[in-house]
Amino acid sequence: MTSRILLKDNYILVTNFKVMFSSINSIDTDCKVPDQIGKLYKQNLGKYKIIFFYRKDSLRIISNFLLWCVKFPFNQSLDYSGNKEGFLMEILAKEDKFNYGHFKDLCESKEDNNLIEAFKLFLNVLDKIQPKNEHLHHQKKILNRFNQKSDILVDIDNEDDIKKCEHLLGISIPKKNSSDLKQKKLLVNFLKENQEYQKIIDDIYGDIEKKLKFNLE
Repeated sequence: MTSRILLKDNYILVTNFKVMFSSINSIDTDCKVPDQIGKLYKQNLGKYKIIFFYRKDSLRIISNFLLWCVKFPFNQSLDYSGNKEGFLMEILAKEDKFNYGHFKDLCESKEDNNLIEAFKLFLNVLDKIQPKNEHLHHQKKILNRFNQKSDILVDIDNEDDIKKCEHLLGISIPKKNSSDLKQKKLLVNFLKENQEYQKIIDDIYGDIEKKLKFNLE
């Protein structure tokens, strides 16, 4: 069983898909049933501290794109719902006026220029597909179960944050399902050099760090 809400000792670990989800689910925990954990939290206020794992939304979007559009659809396996090409390709294939065949060809080639072109097509429909799957939902949404409360914030792309978390939990968190570093760097640089595409992500998701700091929706 996997879950975005897990209990380990006196800590409730809260994460999202493509935010070290597989890595956190690989560690030994006491419970992975969100409803049970939510009840324990409400019945024992003050006992449990919430550790919220997050990352910049641009990095999460890149990670989703590289796994679910570039890697997974061509590895001959099924996703968690039994989809051969994965949930994201299924959503895109149904998107009105989206040239899915061309997009898929660009993704399959994996050449740098084609990868960027596919990413641009993906971002151009992100506002339409974002509400359709939890992989793309706002990260803070999952904290509604705990009245938007988090005691400890862990930026998964910050090594110091990860080390502090590991020390706190007394464990080592393995890295799983990491993106291809070359492809990731290519798309990170693309967003830096093409602010109109970065703005698409910012307009949809806002600033996650600001939201967490000031407890904003």
